[in-house]
Amino acid sequence: MLRGKSVLQLRVQLTGIYPPIWRRVLVGGHTSLLGLHHAFQNAMGWQDLHQHQFIIFDAYYGTPSDDPEGTDVIDEREVNLGDFGFRHGDSFIYEYDFGDSWEHEVTVEKWPRFRKLSGCPRCLRGERACPPEGCGGIRGYDELIEAYENIDFPDRDEVLAVAGPGFDPETFDVREANRRLLALR
Repeated sequence: MLRGKSVLQLRVQLTGIYPPIWRRVLVGGHTSLLGLHHAFQNAMGWQDLHQHQFIIFDAYYGTPSDDPEGTDVIDEREVNLGDFGFRHGDSFIYEYDFGDSWEHEVTVEKWPRFRKLSGCPRCLRGERACPPEGCGGIRGYDELIEAYENIDFPDRDEVLAVAGPGFDPETFDVREANRRLLALR
């Protein structure tokens, strides 16, 4: 089990999109799942506008609902990464925005040794820009990319407006991700 000052290196990749959109992040083993959610939001470039959940070893973690007929969800604030006993190669699901259903596969890559955790969470690397909030899931994102690449795409300006000015699907700035993550430390 991970305890105290241990650190995990995780690879977070959106599923169903090619070429892949992914990030490599360092987080402390003491990090709650809610803290991990915030780290993923900032590393990926999401804006935390929607609900989320984790599915780890067949259990659901998130914000418990008052709905007695809802899925049994364990409170993400009460569970830390170190509680799971992850091994190299273990993976779990992080889902963001139940409407667009952005599913991320999270893979445990390794446990780097650090004397201080002051640098966590931190993004080490990544590829490609995160899809814009509210773009319509994978289908809407594919349409957005098609409009981005094809000047003759029907209603191109309207489709691209979802992404906002300056959107480039190939660009990921690790310094900007770490600037956002710095606020979580």
